[in-house]
Amino acid sequence: QEQLYQSWVGFRPLNFDIKKLAQLINNQEIRIKIFMGKYDKLLPIHKVYPLTKQIKIVELVILESTHGRLVEKVIEYLKSN
Repeated sequence: QEQLYQSWVGFRPLNFDIKKLAQLINNQEIRIKIFMGKYDKLLPIHKVYPLTKQIKIVELVILESTHGRLVEKVIEYLKSN
């Protein structure tokens, strides 16, 4: 629980300018693959859509996962693809 608390405290001040981030990605023609958990309640898919709509080369991969299991599901996905 302490690690979770420290993560929240550390991430709290992060704030992103989505438009500027997308512009930087597009200017460099960076291919982006975003992995999301279908059952993630901490970072639901609808919160990521504004970014994905602004990036030219993006692939959104939605995995059968919660937030807590997303990393292991991404590893499984990458091993099988």
